[in-house]
Amino acid sequence: MTKEEQKMFERLQETIQTLQKQQADFIAATTQSLKSTIDAVAVYQKKIEQAPLTLEDKITQGLDYAIRQSAHEFLSKNGSSLIAQYANKAIAKYEDAITQIFDDTIQEAISQDAFKDAMRDAFVKKVGKSLASFESAAIDKVAQTLRNDATFRAKLTVMLNQLVTEFKL
Repeated sequence: MTKEEQKMFERLQETIQTLQKQQADFIAATTQSLKSTIDAVAVYQKKIEQAPLTLEDKITQGLDYAIRQSAHEFLSKNGSSLIAQYANKAIAKYEDAITQIFDDTIQEAISQDAFKDAMRDAFVKKVGKSLASFESAAIDKVAQTLRNDATFRAKLTVMLNQLVTEFKL
């Protein structure tokens, strides 16, 4: 082979290598692009498959909200009397049992010494407060009566003058 043929052969080999490299790069890029497209299609397909469920869920949620809202509005307007009626019916149904529970509880409580002591203490405090309040009110009433009595004020003034004169205050 001549030098020119050798150079041409080398250039041809370089060109073939370059073409092979470009072909490999192209195949890799195309493969990656296809994988991305396939993944995107799979995600989109899942969304489409789930769309009816999501739509059903939204419809169910909307109905649930409408029912709760209607019940809330109804109970807001009529609720307290309606609930009171139901509560009264339920309590009336178990009235004897509830009465028995209260009776047993009270009977047990009053038989305990701690309860008796607590009742005595509370009674003593209440009576003491009532008497102190009554006494204070009675004293205020008497004092006001004496302040309004002109004869008493005059006698008090004379007595105070005698004390001041006698003791030279």
